[in-house]
Amino acid sequence: MPVYEYRNNRRTENVTGYRYVVAMPERNLDKISIKIEGKKQMDQPVGYAEVSFTGLEVFIYWMNGQPQIGAKATGIALANHKS
Repeated sequence: MPVYEYRNNRRTENVTGYRYVVAMPERNLDKISIKIEGKKQMDQPVGYAEVSFTGLEVFIYWMNGQPQIGAKATGIALANHKS
């Protein structure tokens, strides 16, 4: 899904990157969203696909007094495709 630039707390039409939502099998399929700046690097696969990330950074931030997990990377690639 596209990530848009915000100016003065308002979304613009300028796409700054893309967000990839992945499920983590070792965490009971909990999902995490990983933001990658720049152009779209991959379309959503059909079925399940294993992916790998380059430059992956996972971090904790606070929102409304609650800790949240965020992630960003510099690249994503298809590692193994399963239909």
